[in-house]
Amino acid sequence: MTVDNKLKLTLNEKSNDISIENAYPLTDSEGKTTDSYDFSLHNPDFNISYDYTIYLIDNTLESGQTMVSDEFIKYYLINSTSTSTTSPRLLSTLSKDDNGRIIDSGTIAPQATNNYSLRFWIDYKATQSDVVGKVFSVKIKVMAVEDIGSVSDALFKEENLGDNCKTYDDGTDTFLVGQCSNNYV
Repeated sequence: MTVDNKLKLTLNEKSNDISIENAYPLTDSEGKTTDSYDFSLHNPDFNISYDYTIYLIDNTLESGQTMVSDEFIKYYLINSTSTSTTSPRLLSTLSKDDNGRIIDSGTIAPQATNNYSLRFWIDYKATQSDVVGKVFSVKIKVMAVEDIGSVSDALFKEENLGDNCKTYDDGTDTFLVGQCSNNYV
């Protein structure tokens, strides 16, 4: 699947849906050993980095179904390219925007691949009335935009300046030198 015509998202599952049904509460140490949903995010471009955000969005439930509250669902995300270790967290702790719950964001370099392993389970503090007869069903959504760096980086890219225009950096300021027709800075 291509993300915003920029990145390639590969799900290593038979379905795009991630769900928990007929499960029972687990401790974090038990939850971290449950089956994972594995996926990768690949940047096929040779020159451009992309800023990306990975979201969880709720699936549409069937008539009569009720979603388990985020305060009873734990998740554990491992990004194989990250040096930081995450600990299991409740979904209710995630930031949200109009696109859904944000589970990860960052910048992916040209020709890079980020491999993810994502696990979900019902928190051991949940009671029967919190989860019995309810479902958890989500899918992954990724949004990406070109990483332009700072405004000055974008303005002073050599390909944006023309053939006879160069930049000179004296350590404090950056100057355009030569015949610069696109010097709108």
